[in-house]
Amino acid sequence: MSNKRVKKSIIVLSAAAMLMGSLQTAIHVPALGPPTVAAASSVQERQQLSLRELCDMFGFRLVWNATNRTVSIHSDDRTLSIQLLPDPVAKTGNSTWKIAAGDVAVKDNRIFVAPQILEKGLDIKVGYSGKTKELEWDMADIRLTAGAFWYFLSRQELSAMKRYMADSIRTVPVPASVRQMAEFLPQLKLTKVRTHDNGLYKVITFIYDAGQMSLAAEVRFDRTNRIKDYIITADSTGYIAPGYDKPDRYTEESIVVGEGEDATPGTLTLPRGEGPFPVVVLVQGDGELDRDSAVMAQKPFRDLAVGLADRGIATIRYDKKTRTRYAKLYATHNLTKEFIEGAIEAVEQAKKDKRLDGSRIFVAGHSRGGWMMPAILEQDKERTIAGALIMGSPNPSISEADTYYDKSAESAFFTKEQIAYYREQIKLVKAKNFDPAKPPAEFQLPPNPYWWQEATTYVPVKNGSGHPAPLFVMQGEEDFHVKASELETWRKVYGKRPGSEFKLYPKLTHMFTESTGKNTTEEYYNPASVSEQVITDIAAWVEKTGNPEQQK
Repeated sequence: MSNKRVKKSIIVLSAAAMLMGSLQTAIHVPALGPPTVAAASSVQERQQLSLRELCDMFGFRLVWNATNRTVSIHSDDRTLSIQLLPDPVAKTGNSTWKIAAGDVAVKDNRIFVAPQILEKGLDIKVGYSGKTKELEWDMADIRLTAGAFWYFLSRQELSAMKRYMADSIRTVPVPASVRQMAEFLPQLKLTKVRTHDNGLYKVITFIYDAGQMSLAAEVRFDRTNRIKDYIITADSTGYIAPGYDKPDRYTEESIVVGEGEDATPGTLTLPRGEGPFPVVVLVQGDGELDRDSAVMAQKPFRDLAVGLADRGIATIRYDKKTRTRYAKLYATHNLTKEFIEGAIEAVEQAKKDKRLDGSRIFVAGHSRGGWMMPAILEQDKERTIAGALIMGSPNPSISEADTYYDKSAESAFFTKEQIAYYREQIKLVKAKNFDPAKPPAEFQLPPNPYWWQEATTYVPVKNGSGHPAPLFVMQGEEDFHVKASELETWRKVYGKRPGSEFKLYPKLTHMFTESTGKNTTEEYYNPASVSEQVITDIAAWVEKTGNPEQQK
């Protein structure tokens, strides 16, 4: 039993994608109006803003010092302090200035300031619209937009959120799990805000302290500053680069895998020196995983990329489509969309890159990514793939649905009651009249009915039999997701396939890192690296494996 559905919920918490209005128009949100009508007359006449509600909306930290009557607003890289003296003063860094009369007010124990104070102290432009009396700011300030987005979602104000969505996803329901997670964000401590460019989108990420782990609430923007995607996931903190990571031995560049709305950002890691180089495309397992296949403090795909680069082998890794296009795909994606399409697109991209050896293109699949390898080979119509690596993948002779009827179905993750529940749900999918577009109300399995419809019929051994690529099947002995004995199920089916190899790695986990002996998800809090022996073995196998089509 591979407990893939449980693993998905444990490792990755995800939300959905959305689009927003025009760059040329300002963003309008419900007014942060003062609490009373009496206060409103004087405050809104001066266009003053409530600091408390402003900070709540944009994710700024507000601190009140009663001793010296100073309020401080902490944005990501600036702090604005306002001292409420008879003649109030403001301070940012080493700069101190007097505040003009009427530009700060206290009404019903709430502090209001004029927009120009925030612009001078925090370099943000925000104020009330003269027409609508609602707050507005330029859409180019994606930091403010991202903060407001999580503010709306946490308050369950879906009507306010939907106005920022494009028509294509406006009617797509927000997953219940995302709504629930967002509701709790205000109760967590916001520790930092990160900004980066992932090669396709500009990304604003809010990091929250959730106790044992940190949560990352991420908003991605396209090149016109429109929200393209959002997700809440466990933050991969604590990662330590492996000792075999030698930056002077490789270069990395951002790439885009695929085209159009389904494109996804990725990374090409190239060894230094003369090419063309053999290349390995990396395919993740379950969950809305990023290009590093990051889980807590471990990044196995990054480890593989830098380790193989040191041995003269390039890699392509990418964010899964179900991460990049979460909102659009969550309710309708299937196994093909989640695993096959990106892999084939990456192979095609590698074939066109003159720095890469088109006769030595390999694909490595981890967990379910490896379980889907026969289907990936089936879709490789031109027989481009020279060899396939399967890492920590379950029995290829049965469907996902059938795993819940396996003798070993009950495990540390599944009780008898849970197994019984899954079996009842699977019966619904297997019914002759099951329609994924109109599933019965009692069907509740994540991620969606389309995924499960394909999962009840796809059996790895029934795919890819005509493809000549050899396999290298690898399994960690201490893998608590996929039993070590599953290696033999692959050997039984593919043992006579020319050029194929099978290897069990003592003491290694599902991530091919050395086990701490805990055999639980706590393993992933340990900043361990993929075993160097695994990388050495992959490199040796790639080196001796040629393109079967060219050897005919």
